[in-house]
Amino acid sequence: GHSFATGLFLSADGKSQESSTESINCYYSAYLWSTVRNNQRAANDDSGGKSDIINFTRLLLAMEIQAVKMYWHMDPDSKETGQKQEELFQIYNPTFSKTYMMGNIGQFDDTVSTWFGSNPIYVHMINYMPITGISHTVFDDRKYVEMEYNSVLATLFADAPAQWKGYMVCAHGLFDPIAAWDEAIQLNSVDLDVAISKSQILYFISTMDDFHLPVTSQGMMPETKVDSFCAYHDTCLDLNLKGKC
Repeated sequence: GHSFATGLFLSADGKSQESSTESINCYYSAYLWSTVRNNQRAANDDSGGKSDIINFTRLLLAMEIQAVKMYWHMDPDSKETGQKQEELFQIYNPTFSKTYMMGNIGQFDDTVSTWFGSNPIYVHMINYMPITGISHTVFDDRKYVEMEYNSVLATLFADAPAQWKGYMVCAHGLFDPIAAWDEAIQLNSVDLDVAISKSQILYFISTMDDFHLPVTSQGMMPETKVDSFCAYHDTCLDLNLKGKC
């Protein structure tokens, strides 16, 4: 099962959750912290180098990812059988499945919306953020991501609010890193959401297996002439100036 986010507060639809990747990263951070805190113990442990606490956090993380893929990532077509998803599991109304991403899952209802709006960008990207190392595992079904992006997000990208574009570029990068790289180059960090930066986006895209860019030295460094340095000018030397003029 997946986590619920509303804690002790009462809600009309019972406990609910919208940002599935926030819960995943909760357990991911617990796993990372447990490996740091238990590194020495894990190295000497009889169970193959994994302490009980590390294995427990790995279990929580794996369960959360599996649940999110089942209940949030809605693929109208199953690539394994060719059958419709609702014919296989009958989890959701077929209309929901065509949106590719569940927004908010409660104990008594499921909605293709968030607590702060029903814009499809909100629904999809709230279930991508934050972008971390575990994002590759959460969205390892590249075919699903490609269908989701092309069916819903691609037409929304041009007019998307700037703070959401960084996440959309990362989603694009999961299946087309070259095109996503070109989009990322056009971004400005100051316009993005506070939880992501341009350098983070570029790094994330560059970690994709099929990412490659032509290696060239042209344009990488500005051309600098020798006589542009203070060391070659008497006036600069008299004034004790150093560096470039």
